Order: sequence, then C-alpha cells, then structure tokens
Amino acid sequence: ELSGLHPTNPRNNALGSAAARDVCAYATIASGRDVVEGRGGVWPCLFYSLRCGDLVAANSILQQFGTTAGGENMSHIDPSVANLISQLAQLQQTQETIFGDSTNNNTRTVQPLAQSLLYPSQSMLQARRSVSDLYQRTKTRLQSTATDQEPFLHYRMACLAMIGGAESISEASELEPSGLVKTVEDYLYASLWHAIHLADDTAAPSVAIGGLGAGGGLRKVSESVARLSVLVNQWGPSYFEQDEPNSGRDSAAEAVAYSARGGLLGGAMHSHNKVPPSGGWAFALPLLASQQYATALAYLAEAGGGLGLLQSTHLGVVMDLVGLSIRDSTLDELPDAVSKELSQQTLLPMLVASYSASLQEVDAGAALKYLMLLSNKGKFVK
Repeated sequence: ELSGLHPTNPRNNALGSAAARDVCAYATIASGRDVVEGRGGVWPCLFYSLRCGDLVAANSILQQFGTTAGGENMSHIDPSVANLISQLAQLQQTQETIFGDSTNNNTRTVQPLAQSLLYPSQSMLQARRSVSDLYQRTKTRLQSTATDQEPFLHYRMACLAMIGGAESISEASELEPSGLVKTVEDYLYASLWHAIHLADDTAAPSVAIGGLGAGGGLRKVSESVARLSVLVNQWGPSYFEQDEPNSGRDSAAEAVAYSARGGLLGGAMHSHNKVPPSGGWAFALPLLASQQYATALAYLAEAGGGLGLLQSTHLGVVMDLVGLSIRDSTLDELPDAVSKELSQQTLLPMLVASYSASLQEVDAGAALKYLMLLSNKGKFVK
C-alpha cells in the first residue's frame, strides 16, 4: 500500500531517502489526501519521521516541502526548526535512526551512539530553546483556534514539542484530542524521547551511563526514566497483556524476590498459570524499555512457561557476557530498588539453574553444561 502511494505526489520522488518517501506515503494514509495536495503543510510528514526516529528523513522532507520564507502558514518552517533538524540529521549520519546504529546488512561493525545525543552542544541547546518558545506560542494558538480551521495544527505542535523538548507529547493535554499518542508503544516512545531531551551540557562525556544514578546533566534524564518505570510497574501485566489468564498471578517484582529466596522460575513457581498470548513479551518489552531489566527477565521466565524461561535465561546470559548490568535501574533514593548484587549474583544464576532443571529429563548432559557455568559463590562465570 505504501509503495502504491508513492507516485500520487511527484514531489515525493525527489526525496533522497526511501524512508522519507515511505513516511510521506504513511502520512497520506493517516492524515488524508490533504497532505498530498499540500494543504497539510510539512508537519504531518515531519511528525511521522520524528516518530520513526529518522532525522535524516525528517531533514529530507523539510528541505523538499518546507519553506523558511513567507508568512506564518502550515508549510512555513522557522529557521530555528530547520537548524535544529539539520544538526540532528548530521548527528544521525548513516545510522538507521537517531537512537541506534545498524550494521548495514552486516557489512560493518556496530558503532556506538554519538555522545552528542546525551551531551548536546551549546548551539543545539540554543536551537532547542528557540523551538520551545515556538511551541509555547503554538500551544496558545491551538487553545484559541478551532481545529476545523487548521486541522493540522496538532501536528505542528507535536513536532515542536518533540524537537524542542519543552513537553512530552504523551503528557500534553492539548494533544489528547488529536489521537497522535494512541498505543502503549506511542506512549513509551514519546516519554523516552522527551527524557533524552532533558539532558544538558553540564555532564562530562566521561560520566558512566550504565545506571540511572548518573549525575550532572543526565540527572533529569534519570528521573524521567525512573518515573516511567514506576508507571509501568504500577500498571502491571494486565495493562499490557491482551488477556491476563489468571488474576492471581504474582507480580514480576514478586518473581524476582522469589528467585532471590532460592525458588525456581519458569513454571515451577505456579505451574497452573496459563501462558499469555504474547508469551510474556507484552509486559517484558515495556519493562526493558524503562530499564527494569531484572523484573523483565523474571516476569518473562515466570509468565512465558518453558519458552519464556529459555528466552529469559539466554537473554540474561548475553546481557551479562557483554557487560550489561542485569538490575532494575532506579534512582538511588528509591527504597525498593533491586540491588545489583541480587540481580547479578542471584537472579541470573537462578535462571540458569531453573533452565538446567527443565533439561534434566530430556538431556542430562546439556543440563550439566549449564550448571558448570555457575561458580560455587553464585556468580555467573564469563
């Protein structure tokens, strides 16, 4: 359907990025033919580029459809917006998105994220402040303008909020009628996007970012992600799973505590529970996105049955082998934080031991090999 829509607007063919063409085609589906005919201006296409995290596509769309000249209309782009998106596109370079790198079909090794995303330059911070001012003016305009007169004003406001970092689009009450944040994924993405934009330039690049206790310019980022993790845990599995088969299921946090007491995961805790349709991933993924690694692994092992235990165990092993801390990242002052010792020295060995136990009857040799990975002190052996 996307490819079939490309020819409807000859200007789309001038876009240098295939992703940009796809975004424009999708914007046509989501926003209507007014986008193709130009009445929607540049903002719907720009919004969906930002939603994909592709600033190169956003820059291509802006250059093709936006204009910095003329009066205040839906295709007018303030120079500060053009400047900021250009800086972000340069930061992304050949990466698939602004957040992560691809291997380009395994033709090269994965490259680390550019540090400037969390350590913005002074010019980027200045551009953000200018865009934030535009956002406040657009917000005021939206409050006094009928949406049927300017139906795409929501898109403009959302774009300015995202690149300026003034407010999360998931929390802006003025954007609720627009339906731009419809799903759990939309909410998580918008929240994490905003969290990144809370970073300032007061933190030295040498500061470790392994946990949420990082200081300096990353403190506000840490607090934002911590608040998101609290919400995800409060909502619980029933909010994310399509069908919660057993209302009496223990929470993921209880599963972590259970493993710390020496219990087995993966069905041994409550064998009568049914596996949810997602296999546990519907809740595990939001937990991982909010850096609740220990809770995610414990829930996946418990809720997903045998397959969930297999996946959780091997995911934990890989995380440990590459040096990731398998713990719930929380702010230092939160009393319920799962300690690094509990997660690294207790949870992972219990996952491996539980998986080994599940193999004993079918392949005792393989079960023994997994146990041999554990030292007598409960630490996982690299």
